[in-house]
Amino acid sequence: MCAIFGIWNKKGKIDSFGLKKSQDLLKHRGPDDEGIFFEKNFNLALTHQRLAILDLTKSGHQPM
Repeated sequence: MCAIFGIWNKKGKIDSFGLKKSQDLLKHRGPDDEGIFFEKNFNLALTHQRLAILDLTKSGHQPM
């Protein structure tokens, strides 16, 4: 299983510590890869965890 988590804050900045803590809570869903994406203009942040099942090499890395 993989996991995706996102935050959109219309009122201000996103707490990067809170985002990282949320990502740590999802590690059990995919311990093989992770990524964080920030869009500062829209106060949007996404994080993901990847479980490698089909492509176990680094070429299966998901860009984030």
